[in-house]
Amino acid sequence: MPKVALNRGEPAFREFAQKLRGMQPLSPLEAREDLKVPINEDPQKWTDKALISEAVNKQKASIKETSSYKTFNFHFDVGSPQAEISFILQLVDDTPFKGSRQRNIVNPEFKYVGISTLKIKNKNCGYFLFAN
Repeated sequence: MPKVALNRGEPAFREFAQKLRGMQPLSPLEAREDLKVPINEDPQKWTDKALISEAVNKQKASIKETSSYKTFNFHFDVGSPQAEISFILQLVDDTPFKGSRQRNIVNPEFKYVGISTLKIKNKNCGYFLFAN
């Protein structure tokens, strides 16, 4: 496994463990194919905020028109050698994201998730779309 570092280091793990002890157990998220967001295969476009926003907004509009989901929350990660590990680490320490990742991942209102990933060479792109 590659080494990973958190902004706040080991104290972040301890704080999150304490927080988990005080939480009610969450229902498992159900993976849904219709919540997957298409990922452009050109890595240069992964960091273009306008293209990312356009892809996500198109997908959300399509989902809203064809489903009964009420609310959505979206996370995007790029460049991590392992997008899934990056996602889990954000659950523990999301200080660069002003606390929004952890709050949304453990939000009991969300029941469904769509996970889209693409790997080209050693770069990963991951989209996580939560819905209820």
